[in-house]
Amino acid sequence: MRTRGVSTEQAAANEDETEVNKTDLERHDSKSKRGFKSREKSNEKSSKLEKLKKIISPKLILEKTQSAGGAKSTAGKHTSIQHNCDRCDIPNSNLLGCEFCDLWLCNSCENLNKNDLALLTASTNQTHWYCHECEPQVKYILAQSKAGIVEVAKSVAHSLQSIKKDQTQAKKSLDSVSTKVNHLQGLYENVIQKVETFSDSLKEINLGKGSVEKSLKEVTQLSKSFSAVVQNSENKIYPNVLESVKTGFRSVNDQERRKKNIVLHNLEEPTSPNPNTAQAQDLEEVKQIFEDGLELLNIQIIKTIRLGRKLNK
Repeated sequence: MRTRGVSTEQAAANEDETEVNKTDLERHDSKSKRGFKSREKSNEKSSKLEKLKKIISPKLILEKTQSAGGAKSTAGKHTSIQHNCDRCDIPNSNLLGCEFCDLWLCNSCENLNKNDLALLTASTNQTHWYCHECEPQVKYILAQSKAGIVEVAKSVAHSLQSIKKDQTQAKKSLDSVSTKVNHLQGLYENVIQKVETFSDSLKEINLGKGSVEKSLKEVTQLSKSFSAVVQNSENKIYPNVLESVKTGFRSVNDQERRKKNIVLHNLEEPTSPNPNTAQAQDLEEVKQIFEDGLELLNIQIIKTIRLGRKLNK
């Protein structure tokens, strides 16, 4: 909350007056010092709000700057004690500073009675005040910002559910492949058992040595061929399935990672030449924007990345 308070006696003093009450001078000097410090704090807070407005809605700031054209500079520029209202241009000793448009306005332009003016004047610098023209814009900006954050949170929650669903489906696919491999292993063991049974039967039949050896060689060759087929199937199935699952997870994770990104405009370049220190400065500034500007205290910021090439000043 920014206000300007001055002595009405000095504002109405004539140029011919030569004697001034010493007590009035001391009181006026004290008020001037307090007003100067108040304006310094107000200008600092106004600068922070202006930075927040640029980051949240750079297009709105551009349109405002273009429409202003050759308008006079922002509030807090006056050096004299008596100031003019930026809207009606009438001198007034009690002006209120809008933190959005930076204009100093009188209570008449804002339709404020004496009680309202006294209450605002007595408030601390932690109180925010916007003129009746800027208040709808401020409400709209804050509402849009909070709505955007809520939508991002909903999207992230939905994406997490989708990932869990994909993981469940992938596990089912792996279980199915494992079942098929176990089935092939069972067939292989069954063939081996039959080969052994056949070998025992050949020995009992007492066939000719040559015929028996030939049959055994054929059965052994068949067993080796089948074993090679099973081994080849395992070598092809496992790598293909695992690679397909990994590729799917990478694609899903990359898409979900991009959904969590937020682009902020008009952030000043870090002053430190060290990349780690510069990134830490960016992270701290973004964190301050979410916590102080948007009042979102539970947002976890993993890291910040500068987009595009750094401009040479």
